Order: sequence, then C-alpha cells, then structure tokens
Amino acid sequence: MPGDQPNLLQCLINILPCNCLLCGRLHAGQFDLCQDCVGELPFIERGCARCGLPLPGQSRICGACASNPPPLNHSLSLFHYQTPVDRLIAGLKFHERFDYGLCLAQLLSQFIQQHYSDRELPQLIVPVPLHWRRARQRGFNQSTVLAVTVARTLGIPLLSELLRRRRATAAQTSLFSAAARRRNMANAFTCAAEVLDTGICYVALLDDVVTTTATLSAAAHCLRRAGIARIDGWSIARASR
Repeated sequence: MPGDQPNLLQCLINILPCNCLLCGRLHAGQFDLCQDCVGELPFIERGCARCGLPLPGQSRICGACASNPPPLNHSLSLFHYQTPVDRLIAGLKFHERFDYGLCLAQLLSQFIQQHYSDRELPQLIVPVPLHWRRARQRGFNQSTVLAVTVARTLGIPLLSELLRRRRATAAQTSLFSAAARRRNMANAFTCAAEVLDTGICYVALLDDVVTTTATLSAAAHCLRRAGIARIDGWSIARASR
C-alpha cells in the first residue's frame, strides 16, 4: 500500500549493506557507519546543561554558566570536536560531502529524541545563518543542511529565514580568545520576526560546531529581542575550552 512505502524504504535502508563512511567496510545498519566506527566516535558523556561544554564527574553546570548564565535555556552537543568528527564536518562544509552531513544529522536526531523523551521539544528549528556572501561562495549553509534532516526526523518545522547575518563577520576560527569571538559576533544577526507564526515561543538554534558559544549566544540574544522566550542550542560537536 502507498502508506507503507516509507516504512518499507526504511527497512531496506537498515538491511541492505553499504560502505562505512570512515573505514569503507560493507555493513548493514541504520547509519552509514559500521558499529565498530560508531563505537569509536568521541561522544560527549556529560555536557553543561546551559552551554554544552563537556564536564567531568557529575557536574550539570559549568563554572562560567553558573556565574554568568548564557541566553540559552539548554544546550546539547553530540560529540567532542575531535577526529574523525572534525573530518566529517569539514568534508560537508568544504567538499560538499552531503552524505557526511546526512549521517551526522541522523546521529544528532537520535540523540535529541533520547534526550527529550521526557520533556517538551521546541516548536521550531532555526539554523544559524551564514552571511550571504559566504553562503554564495560555498553554495549552501551547512547548518541548514543538517537542520533539514533533523527537522524531518523529529517532525519539527524548520524556518531558515528567521535569522540573517547583518554583516560579514571574521571567521571565528581566526580568533583565539572568547572575548574576541564575542566582540566579533556582537549585533551580527537580525531577526525577521514577521515570518513567525503566532504562538511560537520556544525554538532550537542548530549549528555544526560550537567553540565558545559566542555565535549561538549572539543569535539567541537576537531571538529574545524578537520575543522568543525559550531557546535551546543544538550542535554536532563542541570544542573544549
């Protein structure tokens, strides 16, 4: 029956063998990675609930967030920004390896589903935008590529037009201090609040990599000025301080 086709397709995806994106071996599984390679990925076991920073022991909030809470209500990052995750993200951003992006987004979606199993999901997903010049040069926004799969998997609307970069900021990777990154992102975003449906008060910002949260915080401040009361931050990877 036509209604059974998506389930049948998913079953075939899970059964038919494919080459692992990392080691190249044939395998059958839910993602384009074999179980051995999935087991070796640098998952974050525990992250700060406000900024996602990897934490030791049983801590829930890092010292920085305890003393100066960010504009994010909650943050999730799936991986440490380490090999081979950095290679997969770079492959997506700079070499148009959209299969890498799909795999990473599927893994993030599964993690979000598990984490939000007993809590409300955001009403909307907003990818962190690139400046239009950089987007035109690259041909796409990697955060939007990731967000499309996450939104479809979770059944949450995606609104990529809500945030725009008002100026071409320097690449955050070229700045070596948290203070410099915050200055670089100050007032970098503008919000097209008129495209929001009424009743939207809870959104998730999605980015590929978070280093100091300067970008997510700047975007969150912009959304709060537009009236969004609750903002979560989601990312594939989080760099340690």
